[in-house]
Amino acid sequence: MFVGNEGNTMNNQYYKCYCSCCGGSLIVKDVELSTFCAYCGQPTIITEKITDYNEPNYIIPFKVTIEEAEQSIRKLIKKNIFSPTIFRHFTIMDIKGIYMPYWLFDIKISDKMYLAETDLYIFNKKYYRDAECVFNNIPCGRINKINPQLFHELNPFDMTQLREFNFAYLSGFYSEISNDENKYLDDITIEMLTNLFEEEVKKSIDIAPKNLCVVKHDQQIQILDNSKKVLLPVWFLECKYKEQIYVLMVNGQSGKTVGIVPVDWKIFAFYTILAGLIFSIIIVLLWYLVRNWSFWLYLSSEYVFGFVFAMIFFGCIGGSVGIIKFIIKMKNVTSQSLYNYIRERQDR
Repeated sequence: MFVGNEGNTMNNQYYKCYCSCCGGSLIVKDVELSTFCAYCGQPTIITEKITDYNEPNYIIPFKVTIEEAEQSIRKLIKKNIFSPTIFRHFTIMDIKGIYMPYWLFDIKISDKMYLAETDLYIFNKKYYRDAECVFNNIPCGRINKINPQLFHELNPFDMTQLREFNFAYLSGFYSEISNDENKYLDDITIEMLTNLFEEEVKKSIDIAPKNLCVVKHDQQIQILDNSKKVLLPVWFLECKYKEQIYVLMVNGQSGKTVGIVPVDWKIFAFYTILAGLIFSIIIVLLWYLVRNWSFWLYLSSEYVFGFVFAMIFFGCIGGSVGIIKFIIKMKNVTSQSLYNYIRERQDR
């Protein structure tokens, strides 16, 4: 169902239009391109919002159904041994399929790199490479309300499945356009492409890449002129646990699931203590074995103790980094801005 010219702009954030089926008045965000009528539930596409200025060039249609998206979420939760037992039988508060606005960039990276072969961090032979590379169809999200990390975790999308934009794909889904014409790369994309570029340059040298390091470089990153606007399919699922709303996302093309589920800290503590006990037993056994090797007989007990302590210390550091990353992800998927982004849309 399409809405023609009967809509009008209320202000620079919201737009008033009418359902052509029941005549109901709908208030939508200025960037919403398709939604549902809050009165009769019919799909509503607001065609007059599209101009030469903001029209998407391409779209990847939804391939994953709403049932498959829900099943992907349930599989994710079942695999998480730390999730509360009661949450594994969660009730979905809401699920929405949204076409998200992305830029598709062709990005050129050129660099004059000085590399050095390393041996225990002692620089040996040095190499020079003057290289350039073009990365095609790199997706970058265009919604400031959503953490860029979540956009990247939804990747990859199969860009061979791009279709010319057509309103028919929007029926039955929410969608959004972006009026932000600024072309910029977020830090995550820059880091990803830089790492890929450096890895390929290192492969041109007949030495294992891990034994090479970049000593000096002069990197240039350029967004080429043929940037494209594209709508990519994402399922958003809301569920609630202990008054906390969790938003999980599913790639609408591949079914990849992104999000963090609640943690039962009692279960987490149990497995942490269990892992610590097992690790300690292994360390004690190793200590016993190495003390019986002739090589280790020449070392004092202080050296052996230092070796064991170092293993425990770095194990704790690794575990702490993992917990910090987990907490950061928790903040991303439980953030109020992400929740508000979903709730701003008309319910069916």
